[in-house]
Amino acid sequence: MLIKNVNGVDVVMSAEEEAQVRAEWAANDKKQAEYEATEGYKGRRLAEYPPVQDQLNALWEAMDRGELPQVSGFYDVLKAVNDRHPKSVG
Repeated sequence: MLIKNVNGVDVVMSAEEEAQVRAEWAANDKKQAEYEATEGYKGRRLAEYPPVQDQLNALWEAMDRGELPQVSGFYDVLKAVNDRHPKSVG
C-alpha cells in the first residue's frame, strides 16, 4: 500500500495509481541498470586511474629512458622545460 499527500493529507493510493508508480520505479531501475552496464564503468575507471599528470610523467620518463620512442611534439617540449628547470638534488 502506497500513500500520497493530497493538500496536506496522507491518502492511500488507488490500485491503479500504485501500479503506475511501481511501473515507473521498475522502469527507472531498468534504466539505472542499463546505465551502469554501459556508462557506469567510466566513472569507476576514472576514480581508479592515477591523475593525468602522473600518467604523462610516466610516459615522458619512459621516453627519456629509451623504453618508448620519443614523440617529438611531446618529448621535445617537455625536455626543454626540464633542461631549463632541472630537479633539485636532495
